[in-house]
Amino acid sequence: MTLLKRMPTLSETAKTVCFLASDYASNLTGMIINASCSEVMD
Repeated sequence: MTLLKRMPTLSETAKTVCFLASDYASNLTGMIINASCSEVMD
């Protein structure tokens, strides 16, 4: 179960990866990017 009630699509995950590879993410240090829509493991 996720907080968004669904799993991320491949497109959504790819957008996260593209952002992290871009210059826009150059100031991010020590960040944890949760690309699993906050999946909760029971």
